[in-house]
Amino acid sequence: MPSRILFLFFVLFSITSNAQRIKYHLDIEGKEIKRKEFDKLWRNRDSAYSRWDYETKDSSRVARLIPQYQQGVINRNDLKEYLEKVTNKKFADSTIFFISYTFTNDLCSPQYSTNNYTKEVIDHWKNLTDARKASIEENYPDIVRLDFFEQGIKLQNAPSDSTEYYYSDDKNLLREIIFRNSAWCGSRALIKPNGQTVVYNGESISTQVVQLIENKNWNLFFPEE
Repeated sequence: MPSRILFLFFVLFSITSNAQRIKYHLDIEGKEIKRKEFDKLWRNRDSAYSRWDYETKDSSRVARLIPQYQQGVINRNDLKEYLEKVTNKKFADSTIFFISYTFTNDLCSPQYSTNNYTKEVIDHWKNLTDARKASIEENYPDIVRLDFFEQGIKLQNAPSDSTEYYYSDDKNLLREIIFRNSAWCGSRALIKPNGQTVVYNGESISTQVVQLIENKNWNLFFPEE
């Protein structure tokens, strides 16, 4: 318990420190706004915004609002073929894919560089994601969870291990067709067999995001005719 409290303190300290370093705040169109206006839009529970933080050439930190949700329909056959090739696994036509995506230069966790996922860093994150993956796949039997990392991130994964679920998006296909907006602390996507796709951008808990697949939530994005 003490270590958990210490970890939470460190996270809160990091968030506070990062907030103090931000020099510019931009709205969803890229126009500069006041920090109070930015925080009001970002922190509002009913807000439709997430954020992406990045550093400029002069090391100034910028925070920009992005859409919290995205939706669309993709070519499911092409996606399935790509995922089977990268993972060396076969997936049923009925499989619902739940993909977590990490972007290059993400400033979400400065103590664990997202551009260099060493075995130690992967082990650290899997202490969190292993349990959530198991919970999701137990409660939603048709769902398979996979974690992908944008091209440019060094990933010391074990692709030949049948239990591996961390993979590199080497062709940046997922980046191009699904994860089009870089998001602070990554994005999560649910893709149905018919190609319907919902993306949640920004910091989140995967066991909560997966609930978007339930009809009462999914129908908000794809209303039944």
